[in-house]
Amino acid sequence: MKQRGVTLIQMLSALAVAILLTQLGMPAYARLSDDLHRAAAARDLAQALRSARSHAMLQSQPVLVQALDGDWGNGWRVMLEHNQQVLREQRLSRPLTITSNGGGQLKFSAQGVPLGANNNW
Repeated sequence: MKQRGVTLIQMLSALAVAILLTQLGMPAYARLSDDLHRAAAARDLAQALRSARSHAMLQSQPVLVQALDGDWGNGWRVMLEHNQQVLREQRLSRPLTITSNGGGQLKFSAQGVPLGANNNW
């Protein structure tokens, strides 16, 4: 008589190997996910800064880039300086730690020159 199927020991062994591989793979997947999230946030912030500078030069008016709630890790907002009209707002799906040496705001002059909090660079 031919045997069909698998035995209980074979099934439990396969299940144990699958659980072990899943447990070993989860930390690597979490690190990969975090790395991808950080890379996407950096790419989006760089694009927002390029866009703000271009808009300032094209419209010949100052443009502000501000951190949401004073923390760049929450997201940022691009707005016109004279009437506070929001051009773009980016909220991050998960908060990140983003360190800034320029405070919570960056301004681009009408000529596209980046200016700090005291209108200097």
